[in-house]
Amino acid sequence: EPKGGSGGTGIVGTLTEFGSLIINGKRDLLDANTANSGPLGPLAEADLAIGQALTIEADAETLLAARGFVADPVIGRVFAVYPERRALWVDGVQVSLEADAGPMPQIGDHVAVSGLWRGQNVIASRLTPSPDGASALAGVFRRDASRLPRIGSARVLFPPSITEPADGTFVVVRGDYQSGAFFVKDIDRGRFIGAAGPLKNLSVEGYLDPVPQAPFFELAGLGHSFDDQAKLSAFEKERALFEVPYTGNFAVAQAIVLPDTQAARREVLTQTAANAQSTR
Repeated sequence: EPKGGSGGTGIVGTLTEFGSLIINGKRDLLDANTANSGPLGPLAEADLAIGQALTIEADAETLLAARGFVADPVIGRVFAVYPERRALWVDGVQVSLEADAGPMPQIGDHVAVSGLWRGQNVIASRLTPSPDGASALAGVFRRDASRLPRIGSARVLFPPSITEPADGTFVVVRGDYQSGAFFVKDIDRGRFIGAAGPLKNLSVEGYLDPVPQAPFFELAGLGHSFDDQAKLSAFEKERALFEVPYTGNFAVAQAIVLPDTQAARREVLTQTAANAQSTR
């Protein structure tokens, strides 16, 4: 149980508009003490942009953000492009670009892909140049059916100096992609670091992945499991917003199907937030 203060709210979603930051229909407030960062290091507030995938740790009552993390699923080099399908491969990860995610890059470009994991692939809501040449992956570590270590579809290899993460945990790794594998140089473990205190609430945008145990689904690329009584089959193929009071497991209390375009999602989330406010 959270002790002291109101506890924290963990918010995982894509930035739909400013004022301060509106994610999942929630207005998260920033101040001089908000620590913003990305897979490659600290970020200024001016570096945040519409369409970015963000993880926010905020006070549960005021939604004043203690930490904002731009959780780009992949930053790396473009190895293949398929303009007719708005698809590309970046460092071993297949990426599908939403219509308003930005223009198609060229082979050899170095890009930051922001969006959500869906299975082993990424649905990109924003694509931007990343000129420094650094590479990173942010997602759930797993060993596949052949026992090969992967984050999404990218094979990852760890040096002896880095202990392999536990299967099913969220990690951010930095390194180099070469010869069909991502060679890890360093790692951050876990999505939430307790910046706003013990979590009291969760609000997560994402897709479902099937798993063999009840409730037979988990959130793709997030490392969150649901309470085994959750009824999720109606959302099996949908992008959705899941919200819940957090008491040690993800006992989802509300789920809303979200449209495929950013503009339509913004409209749905704005209306949802307005309805919630009117019932208080």
